[in-house]
Amino acid sequence: MEHIRQIAVDSQNNYYFLAVVSGGNTDLNGQPFTNYNRPSGSTDTFLFSTDCSGNFRWQKTIGSYGTDQPQHLSIDSNDNIYVSGRFLPRLNSSDGFTHFDNDVIINSPLTISTPGPHNKSIYLIKYDRGGNFQWLELPQKDQADISTIQNSYSFGHVTDSSGVTHWLMTMGPGTHLNGAYTTSTNEYGIFRFDDQGSYLGHTPVDMGFNGGRATYGTTLEYDELLDRYYISWYSDPRSADNFQFMGNMLNTSTMLAAIENGTGNLIWMKESTRTGNTQILSTKVDDQSNVYISGIGFTYTTGADGIAGYFFTNTRTNGNMSGGAPFLIKLDPQGNLLWGTNPDFNADRGAYDITINGNEVAIATGLLVSTNWGGAAYSDNGATDEQPVVARFDAATGATLGLHPIRGSGGSEDLATAIATDTFGNYAVGGYMFSSSLFQNSPGITPLQRNGSGRTDFWFARLATTDCAGVPLSTDQVVKEGFSLYPNPTNGLVSIRTSSQIDRLSIHDLSGRLVQQPELDGSNRMDVSSLPTGVYLVTLKSVHGESTLKLVRE
Repeated sequence: MEHIRQIAVDSQNNYYFLAVVSGGNTDLNGQPFTNYNRPSGSTDTFLFSTDCSGNFRWQKTIGSYGTDQPQHLSIDSNDNIYVSGRFLPRLNSSDGFTHFDNDVIINSPLTISTPGPHNKSIYLIKYDRGGNFQWLELPQKDQADISTIQNSYSFGHVTDSSGVTHWLMTMGPGTHLNGAYTTSTNEYGIFRFDDQGSYLGHTPVDMGFNGGRATYGTTLEYDELLDRYYISWYSDPRSADNFQFMGNMLNTSTMLAAIENGTGNLIWMKESTRTGNTQILSTKVDDQSNVYISGIGFTYTTGADGIAGYFFTNTRTNGNMSGGAPFLIKLDPQGNLLWGTNPDFNADRGAYDITINGNEVAIATGLLVSTNWGGAAYSDNGATDEQPVVARFDAATGATLGLHPIRGSGGSEDLATAIATDTFGNYAVGGYMFSSSLFQNSPGITPLQRNGSGRTDFWFARLATTDCAGVPLSTDQVVKEGFSLYPNPTNGLVSIRTSSQIDRLSIHDLSGRLVQQPELDGSNRMDVSSLPTGVYLVTLKSVHGESTLKLVRE
């Protein structure tokens, strides 16, 4: 299924999208790209970048002849881009070669029946902000064979502020990483690489699977402040997979665990209360080491499932429990529940991604029927299937700040699956569409049409309160007379220079949240010493109109 897997934003406010593409689509807004997969049913990994306005910058296609699975996208403090994933090596001599775009091509004539480096199947690749190839890590042993492919798996990675990438994976028995790591078992671990791709060591993780793995069923997050990892897992309801963690076979549907870096020792673990279909799909950590988890939570005729002390409350429209809905839960660093939230009625799909945006947190999800979520109303607008929604919440309380639907032609499932915050506190969002068209409720945007012969298309968009220069967006804002702020930057008192009488003054943070409505003294001065350091938007309204300027609080 084509969809946007993850999104990252660099310091220059450029956007990076990691997507799954099928063989039927070879064009991105007029920019052609090459597919390497089998035309019927297989997928490739597609990485592309735009500027804040959505203008194309560059693209890369990663893929083999079979089905490829992109895992994660990350960005370091120097705006370098990292992608991890897995692919299926050549099964037959007639299969095409594996391409990391045109940067690296595994063009061996051999197939998986012959052991060799051509059978390496998991990867970590680095590009700079301009899309220039930096390096490729294929960690498995050189004499990789069918059992190596079967025993190897990439669960994704994170990159910290020092440029170290932490990669959760397994490679099976053998000597890997150019001789630096040897194991006789199917050991799982979090392997660390510096920004040059050099192996730094690993943290063993006592985990294992019996009966299969859900494609994106395990996630990794890293808390730099506490130097710990968070691993989540969910069971694939379509198979009989079982998960062993820290020596115990889990009998629930999903879990979240905090483990120590270095030793891999368990700090705490939270499991769902029932065996069923509840899934954790995304995990994020804020700068206070609080943990946010999102996914799909289920209730049953016999009662509600729950996790970490929060029990889901979603019901059918008749008020009876039975079904799933997206959820968002916040925990403190000790794993204690701070708050949780879900819509009143079932939606059958989850909250696929989380982004933290100052004092608010947002999720990429979809809703099915008209419902309320924490007092905010959502209307299905006559649609009979899920529609993409960006849901915003107060990070401190969990109160719903807004539900932002994207309307399709109706009758087909469309979802938001990835979200990120840009440098002005706006949202880059993406997902997939089954509908023939999308964005039918967005003035100024021509509705997207599904392209190609595939079942779905991916889409990407920007949900914003400012333009790409940080100026607030407004349909009725008329600037007829400017004003100035002095000193700017400031650490306290600010003088406002204007020839007009000020009717109203307001200060917003970059997410658009009102943070202060200052009272002016007789000399048009305001005191902002109570504001945290950062960048703010000061809006002045007078008889001549409205103007906005940036203010830097030191």
